[in-house]
Amino acid sequence: EPHRGPHRVSFTAIEPAWLRNATKAWARFRLATGTRFSSVSGDVAAIRAFSGFLAARPAPPLSEASIDRALIEDYLLQLVGSGRSAATRTGLLVGLKLFLDHGRRHQLLPRLPTNAVVYREDLPRREPAVPRFIDETAMAQLESDEALALLPNKSTQRLVVTLIETGLRLGDACLLDFDCVM
Repeated sequence: EPHRGPHRVSFTAIEPAWLRNATKAWARFRLATGTRFSSVSGDVAAIRAFSGFLAARPAPPLSEASIDRALIEDYLLQLVGSGRSAATRTGLLVGLKLFLDHGRRHQLLPRLPTNAVVYREDLPRREPAVPRFIDETAMAQLESDEALALLPNKSTQRLVVTLIETGLRLGDACLLDFDCVM
């Protein structure tokens, strides 16, 4: 399948070694079970961020046995104060939750305490998205035959019309099957 972005994930910044090794095994499992590369890449980035948090502590944990609810709550506080958006914090926490759950279930983290959990209520509350509209004048210019004719080829022209008519995002429209109209 077509993928966006680089086709590599770096584990080098994930310390300590026990966390890096468990993250590699988790990423391999997820790819083997059909998870999209972009999702795996984002989740590894979440563990990289958690690793940075652990490294900044006065006494970084020597094993998964030191990861408990109190430590996770400290991480929640650090994320709130980091200035990251609610969506970014949610992504980091969901990645960590998936990793901890998988590590416990598949014995990648055999000494992980039972209270090392990210709960649904730990995720930041997100405000409902407000629709963003393109100004009517700009939209009329985009939809004009003259503007469409300036595009390099018929495929691009049809893609722009598809975006306008359906409201799809560009990445989603590019992944449509050749004959996708039903």
